[in-house]
Amino acid sequence: FWHGSSAPGAQCQNLLPGQISTKEEAGATIQVLMLYFIHGNNREQARAKLNTLLNSLFTKKPNASFFKLDDRSCTEAGIEEMIGGQGLFENKYMVLLENTLQNENTKAIVLERLKEIAGSQNIFIVFEGEIDKQTSAKIEKKAEKVLEFTLPKTTQKKDKFDIFAL
Repeated sequence: FWHGSSAPGAQCQNLLPGQISTKEEAGATIQVLMLYFIHGNNREQARAKLNTLLNSLFTKKPNASFFKLDDRSCTEAGIEEMIGGQGLFENKYMVLLENTLQNENTKAIVLERLKEIAGSQNIFIVFEGEIDKQTSAKIEKKAEKVLEFTLPKTTQKKDKFDIFAL
């Protein structure tokens, strides 16, 4: 796992509440499928939240298979396998898509398959830094839980030159 600490003054904006649970409709139990989206320019706090989330998921699903795809290892065949695959001892995969939206080729693959990713029996976590608003909006529409971590905007005034300052 990765280790990180939250930066002082950092803000977390929880845009859509969500949790791993089941819902009952008309007497039938329906599995809530999960797509997490964690992003923002505060990488330290986002990484800390990712670690917390992964620890929680591993506690709840200790036998689930874990896979990490990044902008170098993400392929269309790999995404296809992660969408439909199942583990040997556990029926779920946990798939971390890290920085896949930074590369135009992998971004296209992820966005083209976003509906299937969101509807998969497996748990997907999209972990990104800063991304454009259009891409973010597409993922937010499909994600069960969205966490955006932003550093506070600081407006620093340039100090005036003071001849008497030492």
